[in-house]
Amino acid sequence: MDPRIEAWRSRGDLMEIDGRRIFWWEQGEGRPLLALHGFPASSYDWRLVANLLPGHRFIAFDLPGFGLSDKAPDGDYTLEGHAVLAERLLDRLGVNAYDAIAHDIGDSVAAELMHRSNKGTSSIELDRVVLLNGSIFIDMAHLTSGQKLFLRLPPKRMKVAPPVRLFRRQISSLFSPQHRPATDEFEMMELLLRHEDGHRIVPITIRYIDERRRNTRRWTDSLVEFSGDLAALWGELDTVAVPAMADRLAELRPDTRVTRWPDVSHWPQLEVPERVAAEVQRTFV
Repeated sequence: MDPRIEAWRSRGDLMEIDGRRIFWWEQGEGRPLLALHGFPASSYDWRLVANLLPGHRFIAFDLPGFGLSDKAPDGDYTLEGHAVLAERLLDRLGVNAYDAIAHDIGDSVAAELMHRSNKGTSSIELDRVVLLNGSIFIDMAHLTSGQKLFLRLPPKRMKVAPPVRLFRRQISSLFSPQHRPATDEFEMMELLLRHEDGHRIVPITIRYIDERRRNTRRWTDSLVEFSGDLAALWGELDTVAVPAMADRLAELRPDTRVTRWPDVSHWPQLEVPERVAAEVQRTFV
């Protein structure tokens, strides 16, 4: 195992939930703040923001199929399954009320958590949510060529591994020129994606996009009907989760606190972590 992966793994732990090993970590003290990462990334994305929020009990984990969590070809990679797993993790950690921050696919997981909160089917209270760039309105998403390619493939483990340069090119294109991370950030993303051949099951894990389309009404309603506070932090240079999504959210739910950054793209938590942390502090006062 690459020593960089070993070093990161030592920061957290593995918890078995429903027969799956889930990598998770936490830091800080205070009210629990659950962080939900994006596709095809991992909870590693949240470390910079976590370091800037010592007054929160910052809890993050790798969704199944990503990072250091299990990547079985026959695993449950549905958004609903991810939400149930998140609640079981929180329950195991003794959490009975929490806030959430989410990015990309994590926005859809958060939407399912809000749905469960709205319907009273969750035993854990979700109070406040901050959404970063993500396809909360999938009909408005401008998918990358790579996403379209993987959606055309059969939803099964690839016998021939896709070239790593494909992922790097696609991910790199979604960072703003002003806030591009160092090369080692991309390298770590690739290492975590390839860990236990995670890049071979992308045709499976990416099916959340189809699920998102099938359940558009369910998760749009969850955003509008959520009784807690909702904020959206949006990089306006995002060419996938376009800024018009934040505009639509504000129209459907006028009390949403929307913050737009004209110099930021798809990855605010890596491009401008200090701004993200500052907005979290303002939202969660």
